[in-house]
Amino acid sequence: MHLKKVNRLLRRIFAHRYLRNSVHLFLLTCLINIANAQPVRMQILSNESELLDTYTGLIWKRCPQGQTWNEKVCTGAPSKFSFDAAMVLTENPSGWRIPNVKELFSIVRKTERDTPSDLDILVEKHTDFFWTSTPNGANSLSIWSVDFSFGSTLPALRQASHQVHMVRNAPDSFKMFFPQNDTGISSKQCLALSIAPFVDCNSSEASLLSKRQDGMVGLSILDTNPSDGEFGFSFLKIRDANQRDLETTECIVDSITGLMWEGKPTDGGYRDFRNRYTNFDSSDKAQVNLGGNLLKATVEQINSLSNSIGYRKRINEAKLCGFSDWRLPTADELTSIVHFGRSGPPAIDVIWFPNTNSQFFYWTSDPAWINQDSSKIVNFSLGRSSATSRSTPGYIRLVRSLGRNR
Repeated sequence: MHLKKVNRLLRRIFAHRYLRNSVHLFLLTCLINIANAQPVRMQILSNESELLDTYTGLIWKRCPQGQTWNEKVCTGAPSKFSFDAAMVLTENPSGWRIPNVKELFSIVRKTERDTPSDLDILVEKHTDFFWTSTPNGANSLSIWSVDFSFGSTLPALRQASHQVHMVRNAPDSFKMFFPQNDTGISSKQCLALSIAPFVDCNSSEASLLSKRQDGMVGLSILDTNPSDGEFGFSFLKIRDANQRDLETTECIVDSITGLMWEGKPTDGGYRDFRNRYTNFDSSDKAQVNLGGNLLKATVEQINSLSNSIGYRKRINEAKLCGFSDWRLPTADELTSIVHFGRSGPPAIDVIWFPNTNSQFFYWTSDPAWINQDSSKIVNFSLGRSSATSRSTPGYIRLVRSLGRNR
């Protein structure tokens, strides 16, 4: 099937708000299998100063604002802006805008320091803070930024001075894979030029700052039915082999990204939402931090039910929701379900993800590229992504990709 036709079908499927029966789920799975034949991620466009991200359908300027591509490297010094000054840059006829936090985080390197990444062509020299267009849903005085030195996300005051890496949407014919989830910022959470509370995105005050604010673009502005998720999110329940609707404490499907998520119960069992785990995944690397001394994990430690690998094996042996290919999510995948528009914790749609803990962090499968004993994490207090020692107990929410084997 031609890729453009696959995309057209995908958009129609994802636009349907009540994908509940096995026929719809089967069709969604087939389309995901077709789309899984991914090309090289970053493709150089004809002018060589722009790169197409085939994973997200976004076109990135090759250089940060202030630098120029000279056919070999980015030259000049990158400029820094306050958030308000950065947003003025989006008033251009070419569609360039400041990326939202999920878009910018998607191009952060998530490999170990000495491991090549297909993102190096774009961000190899990035070592500073960059603005996103996503406000902190709990505080209009701060905006989400991405620290490329450590690969983390964190809110920064609007007066801070950060770099900018512009992005624009590719034509629909280039959008080869699934779109990213929106951030959850609503049309009531735009900003004005003055440091003030949120304003309506349709107001003149918001337009004076920029017409390309987070709350003005994306899936959230098209979402008029919150029954399957707020502000652009779209989740659905699935049925088991006996045609029983599985509860959200068992598993949930994200119809935007094509991921199935583990739900969390409160039954006190081995899947209880209060349980925490270490995250050792190799006996060849010194991942155990014992009083500042780094040691290699034993096979017993790795396979323990109190460690991520042992927990994953237990879930797959039990065939949660009928499947045996559950795994830890990547940092991008776990960030995809963060609801940055929430005014308080947890930063997630609590209707579809009940019992989400915001006191500590959730593990991902991505290593921290600075220290081999650390791994990337996501904290649902605000939605921040960072890294911590694999020896520190954290929560787990497993995931699986539709189209895999039972």
